[in-house]
Amino acid sequence: MAAFSVCLNGNIHGLFPRARGLRLGDPMSPYFSMLVMEEFANLSGLQANPAKSKLILSKSAHGNREALLQFLSFQLDEDGLDIRDVQALNYALMSKHLWAVISNRDPSIWVQWVRQYRIRHKTVWTVNANAGSWCWRKLLQLRAIL
Repeated sequence: MAAFSVCLNGNIHGLFPRARGLRLGDPMSPYFSMLVMEEFANLSGLQANPAKSKLILSKSAHGNREALLQFLSFQLDEDGLDIRDVQALNYALMSKHLWAVISNRDPSIWVQWVRQYRIRHKTVWTVNANAGSWCWRKLLQLRAIL
């Protein structure tokens, strides 16, 4: 049975047997990532520098604002990212990916893979929008607003 170790600063830590685990998109993934980061920080002695760190709160977290600031000892970024419409930002970022595929000027491996395996001899406008991964289908839904 396969097993894994973690190499941190040149030192090998632990021996973890291979087992079923979290999958991409699992709601527990962010929490697991935070646990792993905390453990790495404990092993390495690294800590966040509050003077160089900022906390940006979403609207849903504003009710816990004071408790979070006290717990984390971070300075609050009052300006934030000035994102007013997250859906518009998401459309803009996804459109950038779709434009990279349409223009074929982006030399990235992802664009070349999409052109070779998803689009083949078609165009972004004619390829089947019901085939492929969830992410690919979401990108193709942008065709209606482009």
